[in-house]
Amino acid sequence: MPGSLATLHLFRCQRAYGACQSVMNGLVRMRRSMHHAPCSQSRERRYWIGVVAWMVVAATSGCTVRLIGDYDDTIDKGITDVQQSAELYFAKLASTPSTPYDQSFHDNMTAKLAVLKSRASSLPMYSIIAEQVESLQKTFADFQTLDKGAPRPLVTDPTTHKPFLVSNTEGAVTVSVESILKLELALKRGSSPSAATTTTAAAH
Repeated sequence: MPGSLATLHLFRCQRAYGACQSVMNGLVRMRRSMHHAPCSQSRERRYWIGVVAWMVVAATSGCTVRLIGDYDDTIDKGITDVQQSAELYFAKLASTPSTPYDQSFHDNMTAKLAVLKSRASSLPMYSIIAEQVESLQKTFADFQTLDKGAPRPLVTDPTTHKPFLVSNTEGAVTVSVESILKLELALKRGSSPSAATTTTAAAH
């Protein structure tokens, strides 16, 4: 690449990196505020619009700009496993409201999430997902407290035909799990051979 073109390309990459960094910093601040306060569906939707905006800037910059780590199969499968285990327990409570509190279930969930949090924290540029896993830990910790103290049989929500305990927690778990899985899916697609080829071609 001639000197003048190389300089122009470097300048464009620096501008793209600055734009991506600005968007990413905003996403981190938003995710932290969502972690410390109740998260509505509209706030979650704004967060994901921001994620998409960041990905568009990175994809159209003509450079390889990386502000988040690569797709991680262990996180993807681990979070899916957590969701499956939770849904089984929720289904049991919904079908049989007199189901007793299950300490082994909560111990298992605590251990699984602790392992996933440690892995996410150890991966380079994975702070957003690490915070999402931490948010999921808090959701299950709150659920355990409520589940342990709730008298049996559980009171059923006439709207959802599920116990209130299940309705409230299931929604929060779904939001957190979908947030993580959507980002992992985006990373997985972004690391595909076709995406890598496109990025390389654009840089030239």
